[in-house]
Formats: sequence, C-alpha cells, structure tokens
Amino acid sequence: MQIRTVLAGVGVIAATLGCGVLVAPAASAATSDDTPTATLSASAKGFSPNGDGKQDTITFSYEIPQSGVVALEFLNSKGAVIGQKTISDEATPLLGLPVGSQPAGEGTYTWRGDLDQGLPLGGHQDIKARLVSLGTTSLTDCLGSNLGDLLGGGGSGLNLGGLDLSNPDLQCADKAESGEVPIEVVAKAPVLNLSTSLGTVYPVRDGFRDSVKLSAKATKAADTSFTLTSPKGDVVRKWAGTADGFKVSWNGTDSSGDTLKPGFYKLTGTALGEYGNKATVKSVTVRVSAKEFEMRDGEWKLKG
Repeated sequence: MQIRTVLAGVGVIAATLGCGVLVAPAASAATSDDTPTATLSASAKGFSPNGDGKQDTITFSYEIPQSGVVALEFLNSKGAVIGQKTISDEATPLLGLPVGSQPAGEGTYTWRGDLDQGLPLGGHQDIKARLVSLGTTSLTDCLGSNLGDLLGGGGSGLNLGGLDLSNPDLQCADKAESGEVPIEVVAKAPVLNLSTSLGTVYPVRDGFRDSVKLSAKATKAADTSFTLTSPKGDVVRKWAGTADGFKVSWNGTDSSGDTLKPGFYKLTGTALGEYGNKATVKSVTVRVSAKEFEMRDGEWKLKG
C-alpha cells in the first residue's frame, strides 16, 4: 500500500490499496487555504537502526484532520523522496476505495528504519520525514458529488463500467501533509584504531626506550576508554580517552606507579558513539622487558 504524489501531467495523488486505486486532484498545502494540514514530531533528533538493541527506533507523534491512508515520506538532503513507510492499518478495498483506515486525530508510530520499498536506511545520513494523509469519503458520496464528471473519463486508472476513477476532476479524497522533521540516521558504529610507537618498553631508567607512545584514533566522535591488562588478564591501568581517541606516553608502570613485571601486556580500547553505537573492541600488545642497556662506543648495548 503506498501514497505517491505525481508531479508531472495532471498531478494526481494515487493510493494503491489491494486491487483498487483511489485518486484525487493534487493540492498544495502551501497554496490552498482549504487543504487540511497534518502535524508530525519526533521523539529524538535521531536514532540508530542497526539491531543492536540500543536506540534502534524512533517514535513519531502525528495528528491528521480526518481518517485516511497515512504514510511517512523520507527525503534526502536535496529534498528528493528516498522512500516511505505506510503506517495505516490495512484497509479493505471496496470498488477501489478504502473502507476504514487510520482514524482522525492523534496517533504515534514507532519506526525501525525500514521502508515499504524493502530497503533499510543505513550508514550515516541526515534525512527529513513528513507525514502524508489521504482522507477518504464513502463510495456513495464520491460518486454522487462527482456525477457530472464520471462519463467519458480520459484517465488511465481503474475503469468500473465506464466510470473512470482516475479522472483528475474527481473529488474522492483530500490530501493532508505535515511539515518536514529532520532526522539523523546513524547505523554505523565508530571504528577505533590502536597503535604503539614501539613493540617493547624497557622501564629500567637508563635512557633507552624507557617509555612507549600508546595512541588510538576513533573514526567518529565517541566516548572512549582504555585498559591495560597483564598476561594473566588482570587490569593494571586505565585511561579515559577523548572524543576522538587518546595519546599517552607510558613508562611501563601500573596505576600506582610501580614498574610492571616483564611480559606481554594488552591495551584494549572501547568506543561508544552516538545513539548507543559501540565499536568493535580493539586491542594491541606491548612487551615489558627488564633488560638493561648502556651507552658504549656511541651505541646502546645490553649492559653487562
């Protein structure tokens, strides 16, 4: 079931419902005082429809002036419609016209980022949402009020015994449209890249590689944190990162300032981006060595 505004030709609005077609002259909410308007708002500025269970949905609140077929249209940054999501209850088609649908008044709809077209919204993009409602009258009212326009037709839609319901002169529905609501879609988690300037640090204070630079870079702004674990898996040091990562000169000591025992230590970083998007845990290994060096003949050499 879909609502579509046709901008070319006679400009008719078509709502496809089962086997029938409902049509009406296209009207602009911006130019006609008689055109009913709808309202739309969102529960948040954005969401993350990636199925991780954190801020995967966004709830829209809306109000329509009359019962009808209702859908959300989504536009890209250039204003082009990239998809829609029908939020009406299924309506029963009767000779091409829906009997029942979304009731007039206020309502809410929780959206998971899926579209009628079957294409999910992913990545990181800024879109706009607007609500389109196609209100309906009864078949009797429609045919009775348009009796003079039913013969001849000339449209290309469903024809019932010579009565062409695609005739652009027919008044079988009223379109209501809301303003546009900006929505940020962030379905991709930040990536956190860790690195060390050296593979081994020699914390004996002799001037030879007494410290190593540990650094991390996040591809997107995120809350970052870092832990250093011993060969046995015990946490020996923690660092709080910045929005884009961290950089520290580490001298082989634990959080108390004591020199660590020789072995391989693992630096692990985590990053939590917008709307609960958590980066895949990354880690890098650095070795702590107890070897001592001294300067001899202008070169660093093992002591002894």
